[in-house]
Amino acid sequence: MNVIDFTYESENMNVPEFRKLVNLSISNNKAGTLALIDLIDFKNINYHLGTETADQTLLFIGEELAKNLTLRYGAFSAVCHYTSDLFLFYIASNVTQEESVDLFLNVNNVISKPNNMMPENVKLDFRMTMTSYNNIANNFDIMVEGCEYLMRLAKSKDERFIPAGNTIPQAFLSRAAFTDEFNTSIVNKDFRFVLQPKHDIDDGRVVGAEVLSRWYDKDGNLYPLPVVLDLIFQYGLADTFAKHTIDFAFEILREIKISGHPLITISINMDVNQLSNKSVYQHFVLRAEENSQFVPYLEIELTEDNLFSNQPDCIRYLKRLRNLGYGLSVDDFGRGYSNLQSLIDLKPDVIKIDKSLIDNIINCDSSVKVITAIIAMGISTKGIIAEGVELDEQISVLKKLGIKHVQGYFFNPPVQRHDFFDILK
Repeated sequence: MNVIDFTYESENMNVPEFRKLVNLSISNNKAGTLALIDLIDFKNINYHLGTETADQTLLFIGEELAKNLTLRYGAFSAVCHYTSDLFLFYIASNVTQEESVDLFLNVNNVISKPNNMMPENVKLDFRMTMTSYNNIANNFDIMVEGCEYLMRLAKSKDERFIPAGNTIPQAFLSRAAFTDEFNTSIVNKDFRFVLQPKHDIDDGRVVGAEVLSRWYDKDGNLYPLPVVLDLIFQYGLADTFAKHTIDFAFEILREIKISGHPLITISINMDVNQLSNKSVYQHFVLRAEENSQFVPYLEIELTEDNLFSNQPDCIRYLKRLRNLGYGLSVDDFGRGYSNLQSLIDLKPDVIKIDKSLIDNIINCDSSVKVITAIIAMGISTKGIIAEGVELDEQISVLKKLGIKHVQGYFFNPPVQRHDFFDILK
């Protein structure tokens, strides 16, 4: 068996001969298993050892994978270098979960071999997912989509391996199916928004809330959110998603007003690409014209690294929205201190301290020192929120540091709309 190796073309993601081989095999056998291997941080080899060594490593991996599969499956298997750091291999039968594990261990042996020849600071690792033929996954393209869905799931869970036999939602197997299911779920309320309250650290009062999303299938099972969000952006639905999020936030503010409760800040997560889009910006402007009394209570939440990812349109539109009265919250703050001057210039209303710092404040003096430094900077105009707070001990430390507002499971998990208003009362 040969390694099939073609140059990846951005406008044609499949590899023609490998695709043809797989489809022919599936058509003849009504069976087959496709595996996707993702070399984690392969760019480090390019960076530290150079492109020549990187190319030799890829060739070695392809040849060794081919040898291993040939020994086990003979001519009923094939390997393909899919893109720069991705490999596909195909077996002309549906493998069991036990066989999947055995294959994973074989691949692990292959990919660990080059590590013996590399310096300590450069090591190869990989993730692997597998999809077997069934009445839905019945051709190369759908099986690749299945592998990619499972790869996103593996990354979201920080797992190295998801074997064959896992159920893949039909809606996630093609762009058309996902788009149709997404639009239908919006109408049917299967795609829902929930709210995670933000609390006063001393008396537990609700001082705000963050809008989060959840997508349920027809049986009420929750789709994995990181995979959902990844596909929303990949399939060009991010702008539609942003507009629905904006509208939901204003609905909540109107409901709070009607309930007689004092208005509180509602924050919505936005991505830099969404805020760089003119139609999303115009939607913010339109809703501001219709809901001027609520605009000061709607806060746009961006992560620190996302905010300064070299997107000038985002900053330009964001400054205009700030002038209209929209709030700004900087999420995941504390992972790094790049662009501090630019951050100061934007005058964010709120800084949210990254959960990774909160997780370590009980026993880690350095985390406490970082939080103390963030407080001392005085970057935000309305204060600081500690997110991901779950323990009494964390609350005690945060109180000593002078933190006034917190968000996390210590007080409340994300809750449905009606439950949120019960908490608000």
